[in-house]
Amino acid sequence: MSWFALIVVLLALLILFVQMWARIKAGGMRGRPAPRLGKDWEKLSDEQKPVLIYFFSLNCRACRDMTPMVLGLQRERNDVFVVNAGVEARIARAFGVMATPATVCVRGGQITAFILGPRSRHDLLRILQTD
Repeated sequence: MSWFALIVVLLALLILFVQMWARIKAGGMRGRPAPRLGKDWEKLSDEQKPVLIYFFSLNCRACRDMTPMVLGLQRERNDVFVVNAGVEARIARAFGVMATPATVCVRGGQITAFILGPRSRHDLLRILQTD
């Protein structure tokens, strides 16, 4: 095997490892208390109905496809929040967001769902209804 092929295989394995680690960490966020981030976010943490927080970044291809749909959902509903993880990095870190797009569902101050990757409008509405 040539050195080039070996480097390509090692990079591919590294990428897979990082993706698996991010998914495992995201799964571990479920059931944890939502971070307290100041008075603008206090209402969000105390809501007894589910609240959806969508994290995106401008350089994310999947986000470019999903963000317009989520922004439309945000205009229709008062329980959907959109956060630019590049601009609001402190908030993204507090929620444990390591990759975008990421969607977090919070109910009663607890994280009830932490989803990595793009989702359809139907999936997001189902998350709000079931949590």
